[in-house]
Amino acid sequence: MGMPRMGEEVTMAWIEEMLERARKNRCIICPHCGYEHDVSEHWEVMGRLVNYHSGDGAGEFTCQSCDKDFFVMEYVERTYESKKTIKEFEL
Repeated sequence: MGMPRMGEEVTMAWIEEMLERARKNRCIICPHCGYEHDVSEHWEVMGRLVNYHSGDGAGEFTCQSCDKDFFVMEYVERTYESKKTIKEFEL
């Protein structure tokens, strides 16, 4: 499924696909025009959106391509591993 053509309606299926790509590719995709904002290239903007302590909700974002506003929700998955000694991690 590609980007909708000029004048075509943006469907929920297209939006859901873009959101899934954003989660998988670690980029923010504009739901208006499909522009992909690479997280690694936009740290000055990402500082407002990245949530290190969870629970702050969606952040507002302005597309750098079409200049339209939209909201971004960050999802974080943390995993933990434990060992009896620090040397066990070095194996």
